[in-house]
Amino acid sequence: MTDYKTMFLTKATQRLRDGGSMATFRLIPLTADAPFLAGEFDTTRNVLVLLSKEKKGELQSIPAITEAGDYKVTKTNKPVIERRTIDEWFEIHVDNIESIVSFIKTIAVNGDDSSIYMPYLSQIIPTVKGEMEKPKSLILEA
Repeated sequence: MTDYKTMFLTKATQRLRDGGSMATFRLIPLTADAPFLAGEFDTTRNVLVLLSKEKKGELQSIPAITEAGDYKVTKTNKPVIERRTIDEWFEIHVDNIESIVSFIKTIAVNGDDSSIYMPYLSQIIPTVKGEMEKPKSLILEA
């Protein structure tokens, strides 16, 4: 049987778009055969985001560039936009709490140490509609 425990779980800081930061946890690869480049729990969306080693072509709209490296513009001085296929690593999002815990225990060498990830997951509870939200208070029992 293959040993899937190729990632290390660690506490980390998530940079927010508004310039702030929040505490979170992160998965980092320990070996070259780890299936993911990285993993991080996004506290703003309550989802574990994994960056795969596999790439896939994505169509993106980007500004057209001349041979000299300048942006191409129209006669009205607006940028010319072109669609190109760009190879990117794709993200895998895990948003179910039980699946996140199961995944961490399967792939992280220190996945049994729930003190690293449970403080962040315990702040999320499913509502009646199935949406995730952060409660005002919640008692954590390990």
